[in-house]
Amino acid sequence: MRRTIQKLIVSATLIAGFSFAGYAQQQEEQKSKSRKDTTLKSYSVGIRAVHFFDLPSYKFDTPLNRDMRGLNGDKTNFDIGFDIYAEKQFTPFFGAQLGFRYGQMTGANEVEYYENTFTQATLDLVFILSNLDAFHTDSRWNFYAKIGGGTGNFTAEQFLIEDDSPDDRVEDNFWEGHMGAGVQYEFDNSWRIELESMYNVAFNDGFDGFNNATGSDPYLTTAIGVAYTFGDKRKKPLYAVNYFGGEYMDLGSEPEPIVFPEPEVTKEDLEKVQEELEEQNAKIGSNTSKINQQQRQLDGIKEGLSKENSVSVYFNFDSSVLTREAKKQLASDLGDKEGKENAKLEIIAFADKTGNSDYNQKLKEKRAESVKIFLVELGYGEGNISLDTGEASELSTENQFLNRKALIKY
Repeated sequence: MRRTIQKLIVSATLIAGFSFAGYAQQQEEQKSKSRKDTTLKSYSVGIRAVHFFDLPSYKFDTPLNRDMRGLNGDKTNFDIGFDIYAEKQFTPFFGAQLGFRYGQMTGANEVEYYENTFTQATLDLVFILSNLDAFHTDSRWNFYAKIGGGTGNFTAEQFLIEDDSPDDRVEDNFWEGHMGAGVQYEFDNSWRIELESMYNVAFNDGFDGFNNATGSDPYLTTAIGVAYTFGDKRKKPLYAVNYFGGEYMDLGSEPEPIVFPEPEVTKEDLEKVQEELEEQNAKIGSNTSKINQQQRQLDGIKEGLSKENSVSVYFNFDSSVLTREAKKQLASDLGDKEGKENAKLEIIAFADKTGNSDYNQKLKEKRAESVKIFLVELGYGEGNISLDTGEASELSTENQFLNRKALIKY
C-alpha cells in the first residue's frame, strides 16, 4: 500500500511538472511572437564613394619643407576611394558602424609631391540629431553627426616635381581619428541615400611620404552612397522613426494576450492566470469609459455646431493642407448654397497644445487661409470671408485631434 501511494505521488508530480513546463513554453513563444511583430529593424549595410583631399598642416612647416596639400598643381589628382560598412542601430538616436575603407591620396608643395595608397578598418558612432526633434515625424530627411576612429596601413612615395625622381618612401601602420556630419534621405523602409563630410587626422607623420616623426596629417573626405536595411519591408528601421514618437515610445506597451494553460496545472498557476485576467479586464473597462466619454463630447460638439449653421473640417498634425476628405465635405455642404457670391462667411481656426503660442498662431493663420482659398474656388466672394485666428478656446482636452480644425460659420 505504501509503495502504491509513493508511485501515485511521483506520477502526480511528473504530470504537474510537464503541464507547467508546457504552459511556460507557450507563454514564452507568445511573448517572442509579440516582440517579433513590434520590433523595428536595426541592421543595415552600405557602400559609399569617397573623395579624399589632403589638408595642409602649417604648424609642421619648416623653412625648407611646407606640408603638402591635395589638388595643388599638375602632379595631384581628384582622389577617389570607397567605404563599405555594417551598421547596428540601437535607438532612433544612436547607432554604430563597422567599416572598411580603401583610398588613394595625392598632394604637393612647391618642390615635391606624393602618392599614397591605404586601407583601414573603422568604427564609428552615429547620432541622428533630427530624431530628437518632436516635430520631425513625417520627414524622410535625417541629419546626423558622426565620430570614430580607425587603424590600417599605407604606402606613401614622395617625388621631386622637377624630374619626378623618387625622394622618399614610407610603408607603415597608422591610427586615425575623425568626426563630421551628414544627411540621409529614405527612399522606403529598406533603402536610403546619404551624403557626409568628415575631418580626419592620420596619426603618422609619414602619411604624405616624408616621416620626420614630428606630427600627424589631416585630410578631408566627402562621401555619397546607399544603404540597405534588412528585415520585413513593411516595418520601419529604427533610424526612420522619431525618438519621442509613438512608433518607438509605445513599442511593446500593449498588454500581452493571455494563453490559458492545459487543464493539468496547479492551483497557484490558475490563481495567477485569474489575477492577470482581472487586471486586463480592468484596463479594458478604463479604456472603454474614456472612449465613451470622448464620443459623448464629440456628439455634443456636432449637435452644437449644427445649431449654429456651421461646418467643421479637420487637419493632420502640424499641417495646414486641406485633406481630400475636408475638400469633399466643404464642396458637399457649401458648394451648392444659393446666393453664395454675396454670402458672408467667418472662418475660425484652431490648433492643439503641441508647440509654442507663436508657432500655433502662424499655423492657425495658414489653416484659415487654406479654407478661404478653397471657398473662393467654390464661388464665394473673397471680400465676404472674414478670418478669426485669435485666442480661440480649445474644444477638447482629452483628444487633441478635435483641436486641429477650422470652423466655417454662415
